[in-house]
Amino acid sequence: MQAMDDHDGESSVDHDEQESGSEPEDQEMGSSGEQDEIEELEPDSEPKMKSGAKRNADRDQQKNLLRERKARRLHGDVVQAAHTAWGSESIKSAPVEERVGRVEAVLDQVQALLSQICVKHDISRLIQSCVKYGSDEQRSLIAGHLKGQVTTLSINQYSCHVILKLLRYGSKTVQGVIVSELTGNLAKLALHRVGFRVVDLAWRSCCNTQQKQGMMFEFYGKEHSLFRDKSAEAPSMADVFKSLDETKAAAFLGSVRMFIDKCILKGTLQQSLLHSVLRQYLELADDRDALIESLKDLSLQLCATLDGVIATCIMLDYASSKQRKSIVKSWKGQIGNMCKDSDGFLAIAKSLSVLDDTVLLEKSVINEINAANDIMQCAPGCKLLLQVLAPGEPRYFTSSEQKILKTVPGTSKKSDDARRQEVLKIILPSLIANLKGNYIMSCMLLRDRILGPVFLETVKCAEQFPGTIADSCTEFVNDLIQRFSDDDLADLDKGHVIGHPVGHRIFKTLAISCPITVRPALVKFCLANIDTIMSSRAVWILVALAEADETFRKAVKPRQRKFKGAATPGVTKLKEIVSAK
Repeated sequence: MQAMDDHDGESSVDHDEQESGSEPEDQEMGSSGEQDEIEELEPDSEPKMKSGAKRNADRDQQKNLLRERKARRLHGDVVQAAHTAWGSESIKSAPVEERVGRVEAVLDQVQALLSQICVKHDISRLIQSCVKYGSDEQRSLIAGHLKGQVTTLSINQYSCHVILKLLRYGSKTVQGVIVSELTGNLAKLALHRVGFRVVDLAWRSCCNTQQKQGMMFEFYGKEHSLFRDKSAEAPSMADVFKSLDETKAAAFLGSVRMFIDKCILKGTLQQSLLHSVLRQYLELADDRDALIESLKDLSLQLCATLDGVIATCIMLDYASSKQRKSIVKSWKGQIGNMCKDSDGFLAIAKSLSVLDDTVLLEKSVINEINAANDIMQCAPGCKLLLQVLAPGEPRYFTSSEQKILKTVPGTSKKSDDARRQEVLKIILPSLIANLKGNYIMSCMLLRDRILGPVFLETVKCAEQFPGTIADSCTEFVNDLIQRFSDDDLADLDKGHVIGHPVGHRIFKTLAISCPITVRPALVKFCLANIDTIMSSRAVWILVALAEADETFRKAVKPRQRKFKGAATPGVTKLKEIVSAK
């Protein structure tokens, strides 16, 4: 290391000589001066460290300077007094009486200037805590001091959080006061990068259906917002549209479309109010193509609300093939979460019903569905799968869900049946593999009234594909029923899948519907355990087998005199079938 330092020093001297043209004597004097400095530093070669007291003194001095700067600001003394009154201890674990007292102490200091100082970030956070931990009376007091300034405060990046807290924690009266002040300024706030959050929370949490319809009038144009009869109930967008002639109806939709376009441009698409406006506009408008083109890469923001999901489904119905692909691609990485969302699954189900490019479906959608291993363990995920396995089945979907998922004729090149068959060929192997590799999950599905239909429809659909899919399903069912035999069959009605209220109904249906994949293994199991099965609700599986399978009927007929529990309806029905045929 010393040799390297010497070499560097020599190089530096040579360089200085070349650049400055200095004489050798000057270099020697410089070396002598440097040597003197080194000699002076030798007694205290290590740098001196500040003592702890000195560091604390410097820190205190910095804090004092900071306090002085804050005190010189507008209303700085009031802000400082409020912080002092609040104290430094945590309020989360404090008793209610202490919380109310600390909030009261703060309000005593700031209430006269509350609307002026809550635009500052530090006091804004303090007032938010007062709203959260204060009493209803204190929240009403805070709202009263902000009265007349709600709209202005809603567009400030700090004070808007005070308004949000009042909407979240305030009483119905406080919420009503804030909503009434927002009314008339909703169009302005909905387009503001900060203010739209206040409008969104007010819409979601503080308004009933009638209030929401009244708020939407501000986006229909000044003619409708200024001259509406506020004493009567506000009509919906569809009712307003139907009441207008052709010219006025076009102008009406033009005003709504202008508002939607501005929201897209301003980046405030995620607000719930806009989702409702967009859904109703798409249901009424004929010219949707340009709007779909603007929204095709932003549809993920819409899928946070039911109205947004419905709007997305309408877009998928009427979009071109290229636009549909863009919409689906915009969901990348979030499809697993959407499948488990109570509303989001509808958008995924719709894409599986309308997208003709099954290669893209497999890469962009189905692969992410398969990667979400717990999709069959939640109700939304099961409904998504059922839309492929049994589309539009009234037993599995509500009337509103059926309406949303119904496809529009003539908007796709492939027929619904042809597309479904292609999707089934892709998705069935992974569903069967998931069931085959998880015996506990299979039993859980067979015991659940909501999740069980996925097991039922998966096996029924596999029956329609002779070959690899059907063989794989048969192997799975054989292994499953064999494991049933290994379980305790002493009392089927107390826990066993075959005797479960849901499980026995599923196998009863499969006994009739699946002569290839299920019936042979089920016949073998039932004949081996017929005496035990006869004394439980699983006897209805025997009834189904007797109706559907002649081999089983012949095997059971010689045993009918030994049937036990002849008084039960199931055994009586079984005797009738066996005796009659």
